[in-house]
Amino acid sequence: MASPKPAVPAPVTAPGADRLSFEFCGLPFASPIVLLSGCVGFGEEYTRIEGFSNRDAGAVVLKGTTGKARLGNPPHRVYETAGGMLNAIGL
Repeated sequence: MASPKPAVPAPVTAPGADRLSFEFCGLPFASPIVLLSGCVGFGEEYTRIEGFSNRDAGAVVLKGTTGKARLGNPPHRVYETAGGMLNAIGL
């Protein structure tokens, strides 16, 4: 007789987190928060923020690529704002 499978715990999410979920192009997202390439290092750094979990991010952008070389956007391409950093390098 096979031994029973261990129970898998339900994912832990913040109260009300389901209110942020949405669907885009048929893909479900848990949150509109998208972590952009290079803004959070290797992804570990933002987990040090108290109350923030990996599950709070709806997506992570790894890198963008093109078929042809690009020079990128003209300077000034990075702006610091009260709400965070805006990055428009464009490579």
